[in-house]
Amino acid sequence: MALTVASLTGHIERDLDADLARFLPSPDGIVELEEEVIEAGTRFADLGVFVWHMVRYRAVRNGTLSRDEVEADFRALAQDGAVAGGVGLLASMR
Repeated sequence: MALTVASLTGHIERDLDADLARFLPSPDGIVELEEEVIEAGTRFADLGVFVWHMVRYRAVRNGTLSRDEVEADFRALAQDGAVAGGVGLLASMR
């Protein structure tokens, strides 16, 4: 099933705790989030879409997910700034 903005409606209430436990595990249950810069051109349909992206972004940075595992979903959600070559959010994922 293709990822859509509509499928992320209610993500925070429904899936955030499970995503944090799966992708950003912490022995004490506390996830420290860094202040992130969101570049011009990145648009998030709602807070749930933003949180979904940031959890996966941090999971890639932490090595829990690979860039390949999330890139297609970022593109499917039309995140122009996130997929911009060399400067987008995905460009910093190694």
